[in-house]
Amino acid sequence: MKPLVPETLRALIVEDNLDHLRIVRHSLAKLDPTWELASVSTMDAALARLSQPNSPRFAVILLDLNLPDGTGLDTLRRLRAHSADTPVIVLTGDDNTGLAIEAVREGAEDYIVKQEMSGRGLIRAIRYAMERDRLRRELVHASMTDELTGLHNRRAFLTLSRQQLAIARRSGQPMLLLFADLDGLKVINDTLGHEAGDRAIVRVADALRACFRDSDVVSRLGGDEFAVLMPESTPEAAYLVGGRLNANLEDSGLFLSTGVSRLPPASDLTLEALMVGADQALYASKRSKKKERVNVLV
Repeated sequence: MKPLVPETLRALIVEDNLDHLRIVRHSLAKLDPTWELASVSTMDAALARLSQPNSPRFAVILLDLNLPDGTGLDTLRRLRAHSADTPVIVLTGDDNTGLAIEAVREGAEDYIVKQEMSGRGLIRAIRYAMERDRLRRELVHASMTDELTGLHNRRAFLTLSRQQLAIARRSGQPMLLLFADLDGLKVINDTLGHEAGDRAIVRVADALRACFRDSDVVSRLGGDEFAVLMPESTPEAAYLVGGRLNANLEDSGLFLSTGVSRLPPASDLTLEALMVGADQALYASKRSKKKERVNVLV
C-alpha cells in the first residue's frame, strides 16, 4: 500500500499560462520550501509524467481546465481516469458556480478562479485538499484491514484478488490460492479463554507474514480462516510454503490445515471458482489427517 502521505511533498502543476504558473510556484514555495515541483503545459505531458515507471506519488495536482490539448471537464475526467488516488485542485478562468459543482462531482478537491487566486487562498486550498485526502486514505485503510492481525480483511482480499486475477489473465501467468485455518481454535477459546484464542490468531498472522512475499495477498477472512493469493506461483511452491508455515508455528504448538487451488496459465477460472477449489482442498486435507503436506486441487 502507498503511504498515506508522501515522505517528500511533490506537486504536479498542469498549466500553460506562465504568469499563473509563477503564482502557483511562489505559493507552494511559501507553504514549504522543501516541496518538489514539476510542471507541464499539456494533458498529454501530464499523463506521460504520471505513467513513468516507479514514479513517486504526488501529494497534489493543480490542473488548469483549459489546455492546448483539452478543455473543460473532459480535461479533469482524463486526469482522474489515469490518477484516481491523487487530490486535484482545478484552476480556471471561468467563474461559473455550476462548473465548480460539476468539477467537484467529477473528483476535484477544490475549484479556484484564477482572477481571484492569491497565494494565501491557494495555500489554504492545498492544505485542506491534502488533509481530506489523508483522512480518506485512513478510512479506506481501516476498512480494508483486519483489526486484530493487521492483515488484509475479507473486503480487501476480494478487491485485491480480482485485480491480481485480471493481471494474471492478461499476462498468462499462473497463480495459487491458499486457504488455511487454525486447528483447535474452539478448544483454545473454551479452555484458555478468548484472549488466548486471539493471541493464537495473531501468532498465525505473524507466521503468514514471515512465509509469504510482499507481492502475495495475505488476508484473514474471519475467525480462524486465512487466505493467501500467490501470483506467478507453481504447485511445488505450495508444498514448500505449507512446510514453512507449520515449521514457523512449531514452537507455539499451533497447527494449520491448508488447501490450495491453482490458476493454470491462460485459464479463465473466476475468483469464486478458485475459492471453491481451495475450500474443497482444505477440507480434504482435514479429512485425510495428512497435515504434514498441503493438499492441492489441480
